[in-house]
Amino acid sequence: MNIKAVSAVALVFSLLSASVQADFKLGAMYYEQGDMQKAYEEFKLASAYGDKDAQFNIAAMYFRGQHLDKDLVKSYAWFALSGATGHPQGSELSDKVYNRLSAEQKAQADKEKNKLLSQYSKENIINSLSPELSLGAAVSEPYKVLRRKAPEYPRNMARRGKTGWVDVMYTIAEDGTTRDHTVLYSNEKGFDNAAIEATRASLYEPRTVNGKPVVTPGVRIRMVFQLAGNYLVASKLEELLAEQKQQAETGDASEQFVYGYTLGAASSFTDGLTNRFGEEVEIQGFKENANTWFEKAAANDNASAAYFLGLNTLQGRYCERDTYKSAGWLYRAAMLGNADAKYALAIEYMGGASFPKDETKGLYWLSEAAQSLPEAKLRYAAYLARSENNNQDAIAKAREYFSQVPEDHADRLTYYEVAAAVASAEGDLASAKNWQEKAVKEAESLDLPLERYKSTLSNYEKSIKNNKSA
Repeated sequence: MNIKAVSAVALVFSLLSASVQADFKLGAMYYEQGDMQKAYEEFKLASAYGDKDAQFNIAAMYFRGQHLDKDLVKSYAWFALSGATGHPQGSELSDKVYNRLSAEQKAQADKEKNKLLSQYSKENIINSLSPELSLGAAVSEPYKVLRRKAPEYPRNMARRGKTGWVDVMYTIAEDGTTRDHTVLYSNEKGFDNAAIEATRASLYEPRTVNGKPVVTPGVRIRMVFQLAGNYLVASKLEELLAEQKQQAETGDASEQFVYGYTLGAASSFTDGLTNRFGEEVEIQGFKENANTWFEKAAANDNASAAYFLGLNTLQGRYCERDTYKSAGWLYRAAMLGNADAKYALAIEYMGGASFPKDETKGLYWLSEAAQSLPEAKLRYAAYLARSENNNQDAIAKAREYFSQVPEDHADRLTYYEVAAAVASAEGDLASAKNWQEKAVKEAESLDLPLERYKSTLSNYEKSIKNNKSA
């Protein structure tokens, strides 16, 4: 090998050592454990969802001969694919590897590259994830409701004759209570608190895996606030939809998402629409499927649209339920930076109700979501504090994440419980007891079953008593 070739190889290894470790992301959790099989499987799955970093990592594994047989032809093709899908070093490294190939190998490499570019084209990936549309119920309710509290109409809104709706998203916990309450959208902010408080008092029958209850993320409900005789005028909604559709048809991703969202919201009012004479009417235009427009927006890299498609294909909203497609849309949303998608992936992989149970993968997504999402910070802090294998670093990390959540966090019950868990892990049982007492009082105010909260409080009290007698 001549000096020029050696220098090229050295440069490739130099670039690989600097960049691959930074880009392995989720696969690195397996890679660093020496589980190359799991790392490769993760990269292949992520590649199928369009992850340029995963494609780059497969190229590196072929280049190094890690788990895979060393193959410069395939390494080149995967580097080229990653470059075509946006990896900053994919094209550079593919050129360097290509220059090392013989004429015969270059011909093979060109064929392999074209095959990958076709197989993993954005169009093919989007088509593979396209939901099977359904014009059934606008909102599928796959969860058994044990109690749902109607929201109290805010007096100031009633005095002003205001009507509207609030879309709330939340998580169903293992005990059937609701957590992580977030307002997705409301047309009148004055209704937000009433909608959140009503949701906090709801109870569900939790999903189970092998007889064990698991967490359910991304559950949504629409709270409609409508005074007697005060209906939404159909002509106004028609005008809004027509205007939004015109904007959506320009191809703008955000406008496509907004129109899809409004289509879904409008379906809640088909029984309460009137014409200008006050007569109830029905608008056939509402039959257009919201997922059609979410898909258009997601194809244009709108993270919110990809997230909603992930939830809709998971829950069977306006489409058939499909967990593979759900994981794909959530993954694409996560790649685009959507923290809610990362959180949904975390809960589903850790629980195993919809996706194959994989705690390593779930923890990765939870740590990613916890970088910005308050509810993820709380869940991650709780995991670190309650883990049997926690150490001082983990406990300090739990405190750090918990301290980043504002004290007026909407999900006060979770906030109090996590505060107690973190204090207990730190050895401050008196503070843990005080926080858990707040959790019990909060559960009482919501008329929730108290056994779980009182049992935890009793454990703290016993630990304090045992410490005093020791």
